[in-house]
Amino acid sequence: MLRDNGRVLIRSGFGDRLEGVRWLRYFPAAQDIAAERWPTIEATAEVFATAGFEVEAHHSIPEIMAPNLGAYYRRIAVRANSTLTLIDDGDFEQGIERLYQEAAAASSTEPVVDRRDLLVLR
Repeated sequence: MLRDNGRVLIRSGFGDRLEGVRWLRYFPAAQDIAAERWPTIEATAEVFATAGFEVEAHHSIPEIMAPNLGAYYRRIAVRANSTLTLIDDGDFEQGIERLYQEAAAASSTEPVVDRRDLLVLR
């Protein structure tokens, strides 16, 4: 429920804005699924337009996903993400191996930062 002139905030990944989701780099099959399953910004705006909403703003927001690449690997390796459960086991194993190799070679202790979109509708 919104007050008069209230705003709807949607913080999400969108199917037409996948470049900010780092784990998708390692799993091309998951990227294809996400592009098909996740709504686009345009489709989301169209649905809300039927209720009288208009896009007021769109921002790309950084989000720290893990303190370093090793922790990120451990997080992704549990395959808890619903999109990752939809890909073939072989595709998952290849992708997680690519991520493992990158994490093992990384000397940086910098956090892993993804970007998610914030869509503001009024």
